[in-house]
Amino acid sequence: MRRKFIFISSVVTSFLVVLGLIFFSLNNRYNQYRFAPNAQSVESVETNRVWLKITSSTWTIDNAITQIHYFNGSSSPNTIWPGVPLSYDLANEAYYYDLPHDVSNYMFTRVDTYYNYLNAKTADLSYTNSINKIYTISGAISGSGEITVTGSYSAFSPLTTTKVSAFMTTLDDGSYICDYNHTLKELNYYYHGLSSFERKQYQETLLYDGVSGSDRLNYLLSKHQIHDESVSSLTAKLELDKTALNVPSSTLISFDLEMFGENGSFISWTSSRNDVLKIINNVATIIPTSSNVTLTLNATLKLLNESSQKSFSIIVEKDPSIQSVNVTWTINLPFAIPSGRQLSIGTDLNDWNPSNTSWGEVSKVSDTQYRFSKSFLKSSESESFVMLYKWVLYSNSDTDMWYGVENAPNNQNRSMTISYASSTLSRTDTISSFENVTSGGSTPVGQGKLTVTSVGGRTIRIYTPSNYNASNTSVRYPVIYMHDGQNLFDASTSFSGEWEVDEAIENLMSSHNWSGMIAVGIDNTSNRMGEYMYPTGYISYSGYTPSGDVYMNLIVNTIKPYVDSNYNTLPDRESTLLGGSSMGGLISFFGGLHHLNTFGTIMAFSTSTQLVSNANTNVPNTLSSLNQNLLTNTKFFLYVGTSGDGSSTWPDTYKGYLTAKGVPTNNVQTYLGQGYSHNEYAWSIHFPIALKWAMGFGL
Repeated sequence: MRRKFIFISSVVTSFLVVLGLIFFSLNNRYNQYRFAPNAQSVESVETNRVWLKITSSTWTIDNAITQIHYFNGSSSPNTIWPGVPLSYDLANEAYYYDLPHDVSNYMFTRVDTYYNYLNAKTADLSYTNSINKIYTISGAISGSGEITVTGSYSAFSPLTTTKVSAFMTTLDDGSYICDYNHTLKELNYYYHGLSSFERKQYQETLLYDGVSGSDRLNYLLSKHQIHDESVSSLTAKLELDKTALNVPSSTLISFDLEMFGENGSFISWTSSRNDVLKIINNVATIIPTSSNVTLTLNATLKLLNESSQKSFSIIVEKDPSIQSVNVTWTINLPFAIPSGRQLSIGTDLNDWNPSNTSWGEVSKVSDTQYRFSKSFLKSSESESFVMLYKWVLYSNSDTDMWYGVENAPNNQNRSMTISYASSTLSRTDTISSFENVTSGGSTPVGQGKLTVTSVGGRTIRIYTPSNYNASNTSVRYPVIYMHDGQNLFDASTSFSGEWEVDEAIENLMSSHNWSGMIAVGIDNTSNRMGEYMYPTGYISYSGYTPSGDVYMNLIVNTIKPYVDSNYNTLPDRESTLLGGSSMGGLISFFGGLHHLNTFGTIMAFSTSTQLVSNANTNVPNTLSSLNQNLLTNTKFFLYVGTSGDGSSTWPDTYKGYLTAKGVPTNNVQTYLGQGYSHNEYAWSIHFPIALKWAMGFGL
């Protein structure tokens, strides 16, 4: 047989690719294959699908795609049909084209070396004629000349699907061939699950000893007297095997699982609790547990093309050698949980992750009462440990997983000592309110008036002192703008108690004959972390984009003009203050610095300065870039507690930054809250001190 091919490209590195052909090596038994299609796909597209298998380390799919050619009886190669996309079959790790029409009589070629050293192979990719045939070519090739190709067809092992390959390999194992049950399993469970094309692949394959798959199959069927049976007969046998199948109803130890039924069915198993009972090599392997666990063990019985299932309820008994304690909380809620939310817990034992709703078991007692249970295994010599936690009404739609956290009184976290001296512990937690999921109206304690309204799409809370008279415009008041507005005036809406800003104002008015001030609280949102970081380029927190500039513009350009227009205020910078704590302290300091023409006093409590990178360089550089006249005429109150409130040195460090840039020492007041931690209670104690200093009454 002789064929002529003309290569029209003069590019030395131009290659042609055989679609659907891998590198063949006939000296490697039955694991060398010709096709890599999913059998059903091949049958459905008949002869218009061609496959591309790239196995050479020097080839990639990128350079192969650009150099695909085909021959349809002419002497010139043609590029692949325009507009036909290349697809990928993940199961078989092969690329393929679904072409517009039958390509049985087309010759596809591949050259896998440089043109001077041709040792290439080509093949007829006809769907019906490709099995067991390979066309070998040889000869020299020049950059732009002709090549004469000669050769002959020879047998080889076809490329098959993974299922056919596994079946073929297993039946060539001597121990399986000689064993009735193993052979029955392979034929029933695998062979009868193959498509007709996959069966054809196996039957026409030459196995490593020269025996065809068809011959091997017939031999085994005859040897073990195996034959197809009617559906009714198979169903009856399955039912017999299913009836005979059983497992222990309770256990403390691992046990064997049946793999074959008496009537030839193959049995596979699954467990509903792999953390307690895991199936390993047909053994129900028990993982020790500190309490009794009820689970389901499922068996699937398969005989030829018929299958059936049987389930067993099993109690895995508590391992007496494991010391543990089961803790049950009773949680009383102020209202029924809204739709779309669920009670969850954030604790130091689950990485403070309330979104992990599977940590512990929640059960509903009533609309306003729930129980939460968790078992703790003893893992150290210690007889007890302290657990820190907070309850959360969590929703999968929350961008901040702490959005619905409880408002715990006067403390950031709940704590509980868990002792192994008893096997059970119980506790009752009563929650008065949740942040952002409120139970009712405002109940401020101060003697003035609290107005809650919306400005620029943001909820704000405006407190006017007890002596405020809207009609008396001759008396005007300084204004302090504060973040986390929910936490300032009202315990029922606060995160963990309130700042008591209203009480602080009224008490200072009473003790120092002061006319008072207006306090404006701006509520936070689910984007609190992002809004409270000013985009300086050196303030960051993973997962959040700093948007403090947008937030500060809302305060300066929308909220402040609204307050000045509707209330009797002193609008000048000397009478306008900015304050907050934690992240609120961070935006007060850096947001205030970028709006010194608006704010004359900045209060920063327990500030999250750990988010500031390279502060020794970056903060002084920022201060140098500001209006120095405004900077040196601004007052700063910098506070930190000494018990779990972050760096206790940050106020003095930042005071050093400020005074080095010319801010007078008496304009910067630092304060250490001895023994106070990071919570609203601490800030309610120290806000009156800051207010008194800012209003000129000293500490």
